[in-house]
Amino acid sequence: MNRIRLLLALAIGALCLGAISYASKAFDLQKYSGLAAIVVISSSIRFLRKRYLEKGNSKLSVGRVESLHYSPVKSGKLLCSSKLEFVQHGVKNDRRWLVVDESGDFYTQRKHPQMALLEARVEQVGDGKESLALAGRGMAGKFECQKASSSNIRTVRVWSSQIRAIDEGEDAAQWISEFIGEPTRLDRGVWKRRHPDCLSG
Repeated sequence: MNRIRLLLALAIGALCLGAISYASKAFDLQKYSGLAAIVVISSSIRFLRKRYLEKGNSKLSVGRVESLHYSPVKSGKLLCSSKLEFVQHGVKNDRRWLVVDESGDFYTQRKHPQMALLEARVEQVGDGKESLALAGRGMAGKFECQKASSSNIRTVRVWSSQIRAIDEGEDAAQWISEFIGEPTRLDRGVWKRRHPDCLSG
């Protein structure tokens, strides 16, 4: 609607200028045509400034957030939250873990739709320590994954990027492999910064 009004104002200004030009030739008023043109242009600018530019100080509604979601395991089931906490690397606890195959390539829902049924939650276990609780359709109960030692660092691939990750051990690998239905590993990403490739998918 605003764009239509802007075009309409410009069109009216052009018609006014055309009318002034015609009248100045028909009635020999060339000496006043320049002044009239200035009046029309200044009036148009004043109208546009008041109608659009001065509105820049007012709030502009561009949409409404209906819900907030995150997933501790990349490509896993999304969890709904009433609020999100942001830390240095993005949303806290969002995509900190990832499932990879034996060669270190990460899993996505595109190739493994069952990832959408993998529910993961970060839980506090006392003394400031955390564990990852995993649950999945068809699995008996939930699996508590304790963070592995940082000595298990290796390199895995997320899209075209190679990142450092900590392998969470054999128990986690056995559980996630049973859920996926093929040999897989559960790794915890170690990012010094949030890479754009790690934000998609």
